[in-house]
Amino acid sequence: MITNILLIVTILLSAICILILLKQKHPSFINYIISFLIFIICYFCGGWIYLSLYLKYIFLIAFIITSLFYFARYQRGNKSGIFNYTWKFFIIILLIIPEYNYFTSRIYHSESINLNFPMKDGKYNIIMGGSNKFVNFIHYNTSFSIYAYDIVKLNSLGSRANTIFPKALEDYEIYGKKIYSPCAGKIISIDKNIPDNVPNELNGKERAGNYVIIQNENRFIMLAHLRPNSIKINKYDSVKVNDYIGEAGNSGYSIEPHLHIEVHEQISSNTIPVSIMFDNEFYTYNDVIKR
Repeated sequence: MITNILLIVTILLSAICILILLKQKHPSFINYIISFLIFIICYFCGGWIYLSLYLKYIFLIAFIITSLFYFARYQRGNKSGIFNYTWKFFIIILLIIPEYNYFTSRIYHSESINLNFPMKDGKYNIIMGGSNKFVNFIHYNTSFSIYAYDIVKLNSLGSRANTIFPKALEDYEIYGKKIYSPCAGKIISIDKNIPDNVPNELNGKERAGNYVIIQNENRFIMLAHLRPNSIKINKYDSVKVNDYIGEAGNSGYSIEPHLHIEVHEQISSNTIPVSIMFDNEFYTYNDVIKR
């Protein structure tokens, strides 16, 4: 499972970065930069929520303390190997590329819409989202979904589920949580009765699963992968901000419960993706939203 692999890689690489700094006999600045860049990638882009969001803060404290000891040894006159190996500069450049993509993934060059966050009372995580392919690669497979968000809820331990390897839908914190309308508008399309998937299985035929599409002027807001029979509104109903829509589920092309939200506008025959702000703020992959 991809999520489990991501978690293992995140923890292993973070630990290796710390161990390298602890064990290196001849500290050098360039070696520290390589470890630092790898750790930063793990810190911001790692799969921490598959165990605990708070674990990354423990690793961060450990890395900072280790760095202080590392530079204490370096300052005592051991300056060997600072710029000796040109291939290390090549590694640094390669590491900077994903970090540049991550830190620029809140910059959008498109029209945007400001929405209310569609859930309440909790801490939520963007597991897929942002303005570029590096952080939002799944949604980039569909041109009008490139600015979509996938959202999960975190429990009190900072995890998206109550076990590391969830087998039941009820293990996921977001499953069955209420979804509210992020804007005012009219329901123009809806599907209510598609069954949820077993975790790690996909429904490729009905990709959105149970969903609603709200028309707000010339913008179309989709809320997808909802729980079957939880949607109580009907096609052509009007909704206001914070009206109840349904419950988070795992229907459609989804391996685990989450909320998918995307916005597009129709100009002539062209479908144009629209970037999303929640309460006047853009978000990206691994951001935490508190409500």
